[in-house]
Amino acid sequence: MPGPFIYNASIPQAADLLSVSQGDIRDNFGGIKSLVDIDHVSFASADAGKHIKVTLPVQAPAPAFVAGEVGMYSFLNPTTNKNELYVNKTNNSGIVQIAATSSILGNANPIPGTFGDTTGWTMLPSGIKMVWGSFPGSPIGPQTINLVGAQQFGTTILSIQLTVIGTGSSAGQALARVRNISANSFQAVVSDVTGTTYSNSNVMFLALGY
Repeated sequence: MPGPFIYNASIPQAADLLSVSQGDIRDNFGGIKSLVDIDHVSFASADAGKHIKVTLPVQAPAPAFVAGEVGMYSFLNPTTNKNELYVNKTNNSGIVQIAATSSILGNANPIPGTFGDTTGWTMLPSGIKMVWGSFPGSPIGPQTINLVGAQQFGTTILSIQLTVIGTGSSAGQALARVRNISANSFQAVVSDVTGTTYSNSNVMFLALGY
């Protein structure tokens, strides 16, 4: 692990002879080069000044930023319990901290295209959250789908798309529609194509919100 680096801020002194301070000056230049070379292209390269990579050590507590500045840092996310890349930014509500890399993949691998195993979520760097899941239609009538745990939104659902993925015993074909959207729930109606008979066909949903 690199560092700490040899650096003497008081070299050279006004009365120093070069023959005396030369070693300390060389150490200072060597320490500066070693520091700059971490995550950067070397001084001697044609790409000098560019990054090879960016390494963000985990912060605790979260760092403070000057109002209006955009910043990035690594911090332990309480939902995934993993170190995530956070973005400090200002939106319409004020300064927010967005866990830009957090998603269900921090804890589990969702099974694609399998009814009942499609529950998941991901946070977008903008602060918009994407949530997906599935539910069986009800042959009795409209039903309320409650988002729980990591699927919940902080304020509101912006949009929901429903897709019928199978046919139940009550109808050969089905359609699904949404009504009565709230912050963390929505009501769904699954029916046959005529809209006159409720259906128990399986439905997948995709919701956007924040």
